[in-house]
Amino acid sequence: AISSRLVDELKIALITDSAQSVTGLEKIEPGQSLAAGLMKVIPQEYTNVSCCHIDIELSNPQISLSDTVYNLKTELRLEMANKAVAYRGQHRWIETFEPVRLPESEASQIRLREEGTYLITSGLQGIVNCLATHLAKQWQAKLAIIEPDTFPHANEWQSWLQTHELEDETSLEIRKLQAIKQIVPDVLIINADVQDVVSMKTAIQQISIQLGCLNGVFYTSAISEDEPFKPIQEITQAGYESYFQQKGQGLMCLQNILQDQTLDFCLLSSSLSSIVGGIGMASHVVINTFIDAVARHQYHLGAVPFTSINWDGWHLAAADSQQTVLGAKLADFEMSTDEWLTALERILSFRTGHQLAVSTGNLQARLNQSRHKKSETQSSSKSDGSLHARPTLNNDYVAPVSEIEKKLAVIWQSILGIETVGIQDNFFDLGGDSLLAVQLLSQVRQNFPVELPLQQLLFDYSNIEKLAIAIEEVLLQNLEQMSDEDAKALLAML
Repeated sequence: AISSRLVDELKIALITDSAQSVTGLEKIEPGQSLAAGLMKVIPQEYTNVSCCHIDIELSNPQISLSDTVYNLKTELRLEMANKAVAYRGQHRWIETFEPVRLPESEASQIRLREEGTYLITSGLQGIVNCLATHLAKQWQAKLAIIEPDTFPHANEWQSWLQTHELEDETSLEIRKLQAIKQIVPDVLIINADVQDVVSMKTAIQQISIQLGCLNGVFYTSAISEDEPFKPIQEITQAGYESYFQQKGQGLMCLQNILQDQTLDFCLLSSSLSSIVGGIGMASHVVINTFIDAVARHQYHLGAVPFTSINWDGWHLAAADSQQTVLGAKLADFEMSTDEWLTALERILSFRTGHQLAVSTGNLQARLNQSRHKKSETQSSSKSDGSLHARPTLNNDYVAPVSEIEKKLAVIWQSILGIETVGIQDNFFDLGGDSLLAVQLLSQVRQNFPVELPLQQLLFDYSNIEKLAIAIEEVLLQNLEQMSDEDAKALLAML
């Protein structure tokens, strides 16, 4: 674990074996990719930490173990610029991304069939509802939609709607399904546990019997209300395991049941976060990195054509309230529904590769920004010339009084690059964003023996006055457990 009060510079190197696809001949091990996602988020949340992911290939007979050790030693002496590196034979590779503009597709090129049979694995939440509607209207597709085994069966829908509120989530989902049935009356709604192999094999058999041969699969994973958008420091082992069970287990089950199927495609909906990272999104980044690795693994097996799509800016209502702050500028990159569907059909006409990233902005520029924003922030706080005047706000300037307020004011001034900060000035009105908020939280934890969740810092303690009161309350609660010397120092601070 990384201490919340770590001050010194720290370098972390992750070494994996055959986690990356470079030559196309590797035996990909998806499980080794899980920690790789963290290598993107850690340096974004901890400004004093640098990370590097080094992938080797121990099974490669072209390079001896001693040469591999030499390569690793050499790599570890280099500056860690939060990069991914792979060694294959005598060659060193660095992960990069090249832009590819997919041309407008003709219907004959798209891997969708008129009246084809398609499986959607996560109900109709979010943009998946648009997908199902599009398939039904434009392609007269025969759809099989998986709902949880706890979801009401079709003969129970009317009763459910009559006994529950209009805005009830299940009621909303039922009405979406009813709307799809108006377009395609024989759409197949299957109650199944996507994490259970037996349950999903039964579902595939049911599709074959009632709709015919399965032509393609859209693997999507619904975002739940308890989506763990939180900084690494607040993620528990139990919480992460529950999240992976929900998201990753279903994908591994899908791998199992599709091995004997002859499909045109299996599209795995991933996120661009697995490439660019994201403040407060560690669990989300890790699971999407795993999805990408599974696509690599299946692609190299050559049986079922798996492709992961790293989507940019999905509009997911369940995550809106949190991504507005924790995702900071995500809204700047959101696609409209029409743009999303256009991109999807162009992807379905592109028949090369196991992974495609859809970025509405310059991806390399965004990567560079995420990797170097940290150093820019640090350098700006060190330079007196970079400090600027307090902006014009709706509230008057109120100077700090207590020692806690004064200490917090110095932290805010350093992070925000502002000469003077009042105790009633709002962090975000001063130009704060999610990246700076995590840095602020780290500085608070380093200067005060308190543990405050990022959510509270963002929503409840968004100015120095409120934050100082919260810190004081926590410190007073811990007073009895302190030594006499620490207690005296604390009382002097108050």
